[in-house]
Amino acid sequence: MREEYAIVLDIKKSGYGMQTTEKVILVGYGNFNLLETISYPGAELKIQEKVYIGFGKRDKIKTVKGILGYEKLTSFAEEELEYAIDAIISSKEDFFINFLNNMMPLTPKKHQCELLPGIGKKYMWNVIEERKKDKFKSFDDFNKRVALGIDIRKSIKKRIIQELSENDIKWRLFNKR
Repeated sequence: MREEYAIVLDIKKSGYGMQTTEKVILVGYGNFNLLETISYPGAELKIQEKVYIGFGKRDKIKTVKGILGYEKLTSFAEEELEYAIDAIISSKEDFFINFLNNMMPLTPKKHQCELLPGIGKKYMWNVIEERKKDKFKSFDDFNKRVALGIDIRKSIKKRIIQELSENDIKWRLFNKR
């Protein structure tokens, strides 16, 4: 899945003299793809900066080399990934609330809701009953009405990291490789 924007996780300089380039590790803003890219020489990038990587003229990223496996992340990028995912979840609250309001069964015995860490069958029914009463309006509304004992943002973040770090995952909710 193509990404339009991404967040910088790590920057590695390489080359000599005037021929230096930077290998930049990014996480996609839309599908959470981990990407290896090359920046334009002299482009000033900052960790956790949102950059354009879509079609058309790019200011800072010259080339998107491809999708990077979680196991190939630098330790620094791995640490920064959690902060980037937090920022993306916060900025796309409407998207995630819409997801929570429209979760559906995957099979007769498995529901999308159960794929979120901390939500089993008992809480799944609680979520379904609460959303029948009224759609969730925000993360805070969800947390108040469902009372999981954990913040739904943390549950979503754990699921995204799980989808990025495990290759043999059966169902993907957020990272559509």
